[in-house]
Amino acid sequence: MNFEFSADQHELQNQLSRQLADAFPIARVMRVLEGDLAERKLMWREFVELGYLGMAIPENYGGVGYGYLELCLMAQEIGRLGIPVPMLSNIYLAAEAIVQFGSEQQKQNWLPKILSGEVNATFAWSEDDNGQAPDVINCQLDSGLLSGVKTPVPDTDMADIAVVVANGRNGELALCLVNLKQQGVSLQPLEVIDEASPHASISFDGAMAEVLGGVAVDLDRLFNRAAVLLAFDQVGGAQQCLEMSKSYAAERFVFGRAIASYQALKHKMVDMYVFNELALSHGYFAAWALENDADELAQAAAGVRLAAIKAYEYAAAETIQIHGGVGYTWEYPCHIYFKRSRIAAASLGGKRRWQNKLVSSLIESGATI
Repeated sequence: MNFEFSADQHELQNQLSRQLADAFPIARVMRVLEGDLAERKLMWREFVELGYLGMAIPENYGGVGYGYLELCLMAQEIGRLGIPVPMLSNIYLAAEAIVQFGSEQQKQNWLPKILSGEVNATFAWSEDDNGQAPDVINCQLDSGLLSGVKTPVPDTDMADIAVVVANGRNGELALCLVNLKQQGVSLQPLEVIDEASPHASISFDGAMAEVLGGVAVDLDRLFNRAAVLLAFDQVGGAQQCLEMSKSYAAERFVFGRAIASYQALKHKMVDMYVFNELALSHGYFAAWALENDADELAQAAAGVRLAAIKAYEYAAAETIQIHGGVGYTWEYPCHIYFKRSRIAAASLGGKRRWQNKLVSSLIESGATI
């Protein structure tokens, strides 16, 4: 079985890399980090106009007919360039929730609007006292009205609607669509490590909600799918960290020698390369499982999630070390990837949650641990 991407898919990735790099240079990302959220909204509008969101939406609802494999490659390039666009909350989670669990009418109504950028969505599941465990939910949905608090919720600066995880009838989990501009909804901005990824606490007080009513909700399925795409974003970021480290180490001279010639730095960069390649190998398997909705998806998602967290966190931290004192300054983009790696590691639940998921999936498959 061949898990590698095809030549056509790699050509698409190269096209994405060139086009996105031209449209979203690091200087624009830096402006967003400096607090220019208007620039972030402009970047998102330009990203939507490029048409690549069509990869994430089925062809029946205006998409371009690509699959999840191509979406993984796009995620990798977004991560490589550090583009501050709301893909995880808006596309990998909210739009995917509508695709997987919405009724046909809801898909027809919402997916084309998300694709065109007319509506931006976010996904609200975490609650302050549940340790980011989606099976412990206090938000209540009663007769179409939602009450409770979700925190932290990502990308609230651009979101028009939220897909919210709540307790529905008979205590069963439900997903519901909520207009964030209505009465009964209030947002409180939160301080986060990555200024380019605004988060907020959202309070619902009898807010009107539309239940996703296609099929029964399976949050593990949704999170597994999003984890694969997020992992490719993380791998892209980790690969860029290695490239920045190699470039800087080759051009920085100390005592008449390029610092790349020092064994300690060679070891750091070799370790970065190994962790990146291991994560990418997991990614190939996970992308195949996602594209084919394979039984191995749960195991593959947990494996790539853990490998990508390790690769990105290590690469981002060591990139700063290799750059020395200037690695902490605003003159170099190392801190962008360091912040992004920490945000990504905490998204979808932390490392321990995914370790438990991996063990559970291995036990279910009959593997010997």
